[in-house]
Amino acid sequence: MTYIYTLSDKTGVRYIGKSNDPLTRFKVHLKESKYKRTRKEKWIFSLLNNNEKPILEILDEVEECDWEFFERFWISQFKSWNFLIINGTDGGEGSNGFEGKVHSKETKLKLKKISDTYFSVKNNRDELSSKIKLAFEKNPYLNSKKVYQYDLDNNFIKETTINQANKELNIPKSNITECCKGRRNRAGKYIWKYNKNDEL
Repeated sequence: MTYIYTLSDKTGVRYIGKSNDPLTRFKVHLKESKYKRTRKEKWIFSLLNNNEKPILEILDEVEECDWEFFERFWISQFKSWNFLIINGTDGGEGSNGFEGKVHSKETKLKLKKISDTYFSVKNNRDELSSKIKLAFEKNPYLNSKKVYQYDLDNNFIKETTINQANKELNIPKSNITECCKGRRNRAGKYIWKYNKNDEL
């Protein structure tokens, strides 16, 4: 899994990117802004120069194999909603996977949910901004997905988050996610679940 994230200022969403570790990527954005080579760097530099910072928020969590499509999709959508997007490209590193892509069932369901959440208010930017902000607040990935940790004998250890487990135990986030989805028997020396009451 990987993340699609946004950088915003008081006018709304300005930049959309992809990263496996958005917080680290955010720090790189701040550091590189001093070079002022791109619209993004010049924008961030101007904020820092006014003692402000862009606001980082997680927009979506997607399968690694689909990130090019979703980055291009979200850039296209925010532009269509008249947000002042300053990405230098259409996203997806110039991928041809935006149009004509055959989507998995999971991707189709995700797109339907996006449609139900946002498209009905696409002509009202203020309402759309409020709806997006509310969706961010409800998004569990802003503070990382909650998970439950068990030892290999199925004894419950504690409730934590994927980010915290990654930092404390140095277990790849993708491995924890795969274990929670039943695609791995364990990650590190532990079993991981999204729901505490799931059978092990």
